[in-house]
Amino acid sequence: EGPLWLYSMALYINSINCLLTFFKLLKYLSMNDNFNILTRTIEKSAKNCIGLLVLFFVVLVAYSLCGVVIYGNTISEFRDFSSAFSTLSQVLLGNLDSYDTMQQESRWLTFGYLGTFTVLELYMMLNFLIAILSESFAEVNEETADQSFDVQVQRVLGTLNFSFKQKSILQRLQLTYNRKSLSSALSDLL
Repeated sequence: EGPLWLYSMALYINSINCLLTFFKLLKYLSMNDNFNILTRTIEKSAKNCIGLLVLFFVVLVAYSLCGVVIYGNTISEFRDFSSAFSTLSQVLLGNLDSYDTMQQESRWLTFGYLGTFTVLELYMMLNFLIAILSESFAEVNEETADQSFDVQVQRVLGTLNFSFKQKSILQRLQLTYNRKSLSSALSDLL
């Protein structure tokens, strides 16, 4: 069990490392405004998206509980909350394997249950999310278009100039040598 566990943990850590590497790549791509559009769009729309995703989750939980009450005694996909939540998440992705079994239980109730769920979650909530992201993207794109190429180049050169100053490099090397992060060094000073 030991080597197998270590191997699986190494796989999990490597997968997390791949994700962190991608985020690091986004940081470096943010020097160019054309590549920075994704991160700035997410930053601009974060507050509205979080509110909508909370509402999305609440509706999904409500329909999961409703599914347990309606179909829990007869259909295994709705036997408990986690199974119902998983089944409805699969319905959102287009997997309607349990639809025939649900129709055998009650045709009209299934039509109303899945019909209202699909309209609320797929058509309304996801379209609201797309609208929020589209509006933020348009704002970010407009802001980017307003800046001239010279301003963008000056901003990138300023960032690179600060990163490659001798004092900045020495500070980073000292922090690395002392195995401290910049935030822990600042907290020691305070």
